[in-house]
Amino acid sequence: MNRHDQIISFMCTTDSVFFKSKKYIVQRYCKLMYNIDKFDDPDIPIEVLIKYLPKEEPIKFTTEENVYDYVIKELLQFKQLPYLVLLQLTLEAINDLKDINDEIDKLDQLKRDNAGIYKFYEIEYYKKINLEEKNHIINFLTTGIKEYALNKSFIHSETIFYPKFLNTQYPYAKSGLFNTRESCKIELFSVFFNKFLGANYNDIEKFISILENDNSKLIDIGRKYIIEQDCNSTLFDMSENNYILSKRGVILQKIIEYYKSNDYIALVNIIPMQVEGIFHDICVAIGFDENNLNKKSLYEKLLILKEERQIYTLYNYFSHHFQKIRNEVAHGYVYNNNRYEYLAIYLYLDLLSVCSITNNKSIPLNHSLQIISTFEHIGYEMLI
Repeated sequence: MNRHDQIISFMCTTDSVFFKSKKYIVQRYCKLMYNIDKFDDPDIPIEVLIKYLPKEEPIKFTTEENVYDYVIKELLQFKQLPYLVLLQLTLEAINDLKDINDEIDKLDQLKRDNAGIYKFYEIEYYKKINLEEKNHIINFLTTGIKEYALNKSFIHSETIFYPKFLNTQYPYAKSGLFNTRESCKIELFSVFFNKFLGANYNDIEKFISILENDNSKLIDIGRKYIIEQDCNSTLFDMSENNYILSKRGVILQKIIEYYKSNDYIALVNIIPMQVEGIFHDICVAIGFDENNLNKKSLYEKLLILKEERQIYTLYNYFSHHFQKIRNEVAHGYVYNNNRYEYLAIYLYLDLLSVCSITNNKSIPLNHSLQIISTFEHIGYEMLI
């Protein structure tokens, strides 16, 4: 690490960049960098400071502020002053904490207003994840905010000389498909989120928006999606070649036949059992004892998979919404053909989303199979 890097590192780790003005930061850097120790008080005169700056190119400064800006951006490589970024992040985190507290209050009120058992457990789930996010933000404020502020302050994050700075992330994301803020709000959850995972983000948003306004359109949208994504062929291929699903190959291929022949009653009654069974098989595949799993409910198996980071984004749906559909079917509450057709498409899309989990590279054998496949393509002689 050269002298310039050492000085920036020193200033960052001693908080010199967080609690002082732009003028102080520039003066401090120049005193350390150029050994100008004869000017302790008052500060280095600006004309003297200019003489010490690099002379690769002639620089014309019209004001004292120009000098400070030059040192900040060109020498220290700050795009924003760290103390301003720190202030912005602190205010943002405080607003996010208020947002979470408001959400927790709404959940408590919703629980008082709604006595349904599935809704009760879903509310408890959302309250738990909001409390977790609240703790993450508090922890960020106390242990990670300065490092993150530095990361955002530098023009190039690799300018930072401590790897831990690069690994610090703000925990309450606000954009993207897996938006943390949105995932903490119960009113923003959609039972259709898991139905179109093969589509791009914009199409998923469009489908959800349409279906939240008119869920009867699921039949047309679902059928079109299944054709466009060639889901039947994908499921057939997985039923033969996926080591988790292959033992269910015959029944999965039968489900495809039922779908093609519009046998809605068969689909609605068969798919829920297969979905539960596949979740069981995934638990086995990641190393859980099958004898112990046989004693656990679907909810407990889903919790295992969530904790093992296999189904985080799908956990809420299959824990609190899928089971309502399963019970509706099991208890004989489906009476008419229109409902059967709707549920057939609904559950077929559920089945596809669950089957896709079996391809996760984090499942140990999948990782091993991927390595073998790689060597099949490049040649086993690479192993020697």
